[in-house]
Amino acid sequence: MNLIDMLNAPVEPLGYRAPATNPKRTWARNNTAANDAKRKQAIVKYRAGMGAEWCSTRTIECRLGMGRSACLPNLNKWFAEGILEKRKTCPNPDWNRNKGYEWKFK
Repeated sequence: MNLIDMLNAPVEPLGYRAPATNPKRTWARNNTAANDAKRKQAIVKYRAGMGAEWCSTRTIECRLGMGRSACLPNLNKWFAEGILEKRKTCPNPDWNRNKGYEWKFK
């Protein structure tokens, strides 16, 4: 078969030949109970580490044996939910975020 014959040959789209594929069923695990239990354990752990006083982020991380900035996402999330109180480490107007926050459970 030469090039002219190949160009003149009828062409069928591949979509007509390809077998129809069935969508694969996916299985999803219901993790809500496990996630709730883990969240409650984390709150108990943080309460034990923080106590009743105002603690800086770094102090909380040291008491819980975490790395730097490891607990900040949880603290901010719980602050947004109203579980924690947050204040700046110093009330000066020249405060910046690098000086950090202090946290306390309500």
